Amino acid sequence: MKKLLSFFSISLFFLIGCNQKNSCINSVKAKYVNKAKLDGCGWMIQLKNKQNLNAINLVEFEKSPKEGQKIWISYEEKQNMFDNCMSGKIIEITCISKR
Repeated sequence: MKKLLSFFSISLFFLIGCNQKNSCINSVKAKYVNKAKLDGCGWMIQLKNKQNLNAINLVEFEKSPKEGQKIWISYEEKQNMFDNCMSGKIIEITCISKR
């Protein structure tokens, strides 16, 4: 009986741990979008509410994003920064996790 209880406890631990898909704290749902057709733009992140985000450090987290790939993202908005794209808020990513 003791072995059976230990087995179930260990199994439950792994099931809960493996189902933890989002490792980003205070994250929101988003996806990658390619805005290269817009002058001065490239890969951006689009939130669930369709707002675009222009990440200054995307390549640190994702070397080759895929159009429409769903992610969880945590970020900080950058104030008083400008770029050529002008198609979304400028952010610095703190965490990305696939969903």
